[in-house]
Amino acid sequence: MAEHEQEAKIGESMTDRNPTTEMAKLMAMLYYFMAKEIVDSNGEEKGREIIRRAIWNFGRYRGTKIRENVDAKGLPANLENLVKYYDLPASKVTETEVKVTPSTYEEVTRHCAFADVWVGFGAGSLGPLYCEQDFALAEGFNKGIKCSRASNMMDPGSNVCE
Repeated sequence: MAEHEQEAKIGESMTDRNPTTEMAKLMAMLYYFMAKEIVDSNGEEKGREIIRRAIWNFGRYRGTKIRENVDAKGLPANLENLVKYYDLPASKVTETEVKVTPSTYEEVTRHCAFADVWVGFGAGSLGPLYCEQDFALAEGFNKGIKCSRASNMMDPGSNVCE
């Protein structure tokens, strides 16, 4: 398989595959090609800095839009409502165990379609930059929410995000 190919199963049409997963994979590929070009054109350090700024802007924007939706419903801007009104069908493209209350959120992700793509391209080091948008999204939704991630499945020696 060439460096930039993602293998499709022979004889399989789009109607045979999960369209949400396929869309996630395409968006992960778009990120990969954009991030790779940014790093290749600007060097590792500067490229990663540019990607990080863009990802944080993206995440904050998403969080702000989710907050607007929650506010319009007259609901509190807590973690339960962030999860309830989240803007992507993440559960369709990840295998994740989630525990959420108004003030706490814990998750363990064992499989991620995005990570599959980035690892497939040999770009696992760029994936965790994209994942920072989760922290930015929470900040955009409610500045009082602070997030951390003990591990990322694309980190050497890790096989889960938590």
